[in-house]
Amino acid sequence: MNQLHFILLLELLILYLISLNKKIQAGYYEPIPSKYNSDLQDILKLLLQVDPNERPNCDQILKNPKVIKVSYQQKQNRMVLNKLNIINYQASNQFKIIKRQFTIIKILKQNEKISLIIKNQN
Repeated sequence: MNQLHFILLLELLILYLISLNKKIQAGYYEPIPSKYNSDLQDILKLLLQVDPNERPNCDQILKNPKVIKVSYQQKQNRMVLNKLNIINYQASNQFKIIKRQFTIIKILKQNEKISLIIKNQN
């Protein structure tokens, strides 16, 4: 890359950074995709306040009803997932028990056949 290309790239970078700085100072940011709910959009709007005095602190964020709601939903989801894991574990153990019972029955039947063969040979 020659010196002229480097200077042009540097000028473009400077223009971009100036533009970005103006957007940040104006509080402009790209909206988040619509696949995310309005609660998240509202929280981000609070967090991205230009004036630091307008931004919530950590305690205020954690006490925000929208954050509490999501936290509660996540807790509920974890509880349901734990219950499903327990049920799956119990079902797996039951399956193992049944499988062992069938194996025992199979062995017993084979032993009966062997006993009959031995009995018939005598």
